Amino acid sequence: MKPPKAPREAEQTIRQEIVKLLLVSGSVSIRQISQSVHISEKEALGHLEHIRKTYKDAFVMLPSECTNADLPLKIGTGSKKPASAQNAGVRE
Repeated sequence: MKPPKAPREAEQTIRQEIVKLLLVSGSVSIRQISQSVHISEKEALGHLEHIRKTYKDAFVMLPSECTNADLPLKIGTGSKKPASAQNAGVRE
């Protein structure tokens, strides 16, 4: 007797789901992708790198932007010392 055949997987791979999401939604964030396919943002980035290499110029990854316009950006107001030096106590 032959052993029973393994059932075929009807679901798409994670990368196929991500590609479908990108094609349908257009511009999506890493967070949206990770929540959609139930993986971490770090894992989603790895998949996106692979997708970018596979599909060459079909998809473009843009740098992140601040979407909360209510938060004022303060430039140049911090200390010149590194954080480790700011927190270090000086013994006298």
